[in-house]
This record gives sequence, structure tokens and C-alpha cells, in this order.
Amino acid sequence: MKAKGQRGSGSLFRQRTSGFWWMSYYVGGLRKKESTGTASKADARQRLNQRLGEVAAGTRTTRDAGAVLVADLLPLVRRDYEAKGHRSFRRVDLAWHHIRSGFAGLHVADLSFARLDAYLESRTAAGAAPTTAAYELRMLKRALKLAVRAEWIGKADVPEFPSLAADRVRTGFFESADVATLVDTLPDYLRNVVRFAFITGWRIPSEVLTLTWNQVDDARQIVRLEPGTTKNGAGREFPFTHDPDLAAVLVAQRQLRDELLRDHHRIVPWVFHRHGAQIKEFRWAWKSALKRAKLPLDRIPHDLRRSAVRNLVRSGISPTLAKELTGHKTDSVFERYNITTTRDLEAAVAQYAAARARG
Repeated sequence: MKAKGQRGSGSLFRQRTSGFWWMSYYVGGLRKKESTGTASKADARQRLNQRLGEVAAGTRTTRDAGAVLVADLLPLVRRDYEAKGHRSFRRVDLAWHHIRSGFAGLHVADLSFARLDAYLESRTAAGAAPTTAAYELRMLKRALKLAVRAEWIGKADVPEFPSLAADRVRTGFFESADVATLVDTLPDYLRNVVRFAFITGWRIPSEVLTLTWNQVDDARQIVRLEPGTTKNGAGREFPFTHDPDLAAVLVAQRQLRDELLRDHHRIVPWVFHRHGAQIKEFRWAWKSALKRAKLPLDRIPHDLRRSAVRNLVRSGISPTLAKELTGHKTDSVFERYNITTTRDLEAAVAQYAAARARG
């Protein structure tokens, strides 16, 4: 609704959860939203008119962090991703879902180190992986930098950010037997997704679920990712000529595609899909499968990527070639995923002892 007696363009709307009235107005062509802090319509209208008067007088500008809600920063991040050619916003949007909840109604001016640290604690206490919570804060930090660049806020409005200890980095992985057990408890449409990710180490949301049949080259017997479609921008190939398990996954998915075309006249471009529809999210199916398989509930799909790195190295493939297959650009990240277990150490000691015994 329009506020009576207002100067400039502004409106009021009621938030159902809190019962408070919120106001919406424009500063320098940018839309601002903020709570009036009251459930009284008359008081809310008065505060809106006061804010519009400040805009007209030039005392409320785009550099006023008190007028910028944390939730308003998401479009800046999305535009930045689009400018850089990123195709998937799923993880960004999921991060901002939690950021909006954690900082609901909060203005940038009210952000502080203590609030950010409390957010990390609350997210990990709710079951989020420490690296997930850290990623969410990195997205928020990036958004604030973009807001400074856009002159929505000033540099002084960006608070100090907490950091996670290095020893809290995830080290989860799956053994082959774990994957076999997990696959048996997953819905049919997810089983080959997990098999494929466990073999290739490719990222499930952005590289596996988006894979289309024009990326499967039967003549050359390779699966490829085009340059510009991956996280680091580099193209990638994974041959399946001499990998019967990977070839079997693709054969099964191709048969499913052909059945949908023959029986239902549906053309499905995606290699992995749910009854012909692209798979967008499977969090609850994943959690349920972990419970039924009696596997640790903190395991996440990205642990399949770590597992593939470990398996490639243990099989004797050089780290250089392994990085080419999985798409890791730096040695530091690759080595972080190259997890050593007690069993690896035991095997190393046994090999060492055998060498000594041979004299």
C-alpha cells in the first residue's frame, strides 16, 4: 500500500511472522527494505514518511549501511557470478537461504564479529558441516565487498570475520563397501549418480547432475566437461574404454533414456534424471539412505569426491594424471582430499617390514 502524505515513492507491507510493518523505498534508484519496528500502522506510516524525508533531504544515501538489509545483498552476488560465467547458483542460493534465516531483518550496520561468530556456532550446532558454515560466511563477505564496490555501503561498514581452525576441515570418505551398502538403500534414480561420482570424483551438483548426452562421446569412449562449465573453468575428460564399472553406469542410463523415448515419447537430455526430469536436490533421500545403511550421518555427497581422489592415488596413478581426471587445479587442495587412513599406514608398515626382512 502507498503511505499517505509521503514524499517520493514508498510503501508499507506487513510481515506475517513478526506482525511488524516494513517499509520499502528507493535511494539513488536502489530499492531499500527495512522494518519499522512497530505493529502499529499509524506509527509505521510516520516512520516511512520520516525516512522519505531523509531521502529527499539527501541525509540517507546509498552509503548508509543502516538502510541496507543483509538479505538485500544476494542480487550482487548473483550478478557477479553471472559476469564470471558461472552457470550454477544452487550452492550460492542454498547458502543465502541460511544467511537470510540467520540474519533475518538485520541491517549491515548491525553486523559484528560477535554476531558472525555466533552464526558459525549456531549453524554447526544445528548439524551443518564446519566447512559449509564457513562457505556461507565467505559468500556474505563477498557480498559485502561487492556492496562497497557498488557504493551501497562504506569500507568501514564491513566487520572483521571469524575463521575456522584448520583442524576442522572435513576428512570424510567412503570405502567401496560403504558405497555398495549406500547404493542399495538409495532410490533408483540416485544409484548411478553415486556410482558415477565415486568413480570419477566429479562434483555432483554442478558436474554430474548437469551432465547431458552430448557430453558422452561414444566414438572416443569419453565423458567430457566443456571449458567454462567447471569450477576452475578448465575442460575435462574421463575415458571409460577400460573401466567396465563406469561403462556399465552409462549403458544403464542410456537404456533408461531409450525406454522413456520409446514408451512415453519423452526426449531426456540429461544422463542422470528422475523419471525424465532433471535432479535438482536430493538432501532428504541422501539422509534417509545413510540411516538405513547405518552409515555416519555426517557423510555428505562431496565425500565421494574425496574418496575418488584417494582411490586414484592408492591405485598407483600419478597425482598429475589424477588431478586431470578429477579437475583439481592446485596440489594443496588435491593433497587435502588425498586422505590417509590407519589402514594405509598399516599397509605401509607391513611393506616396510617385508623389505627389511628381505635384507
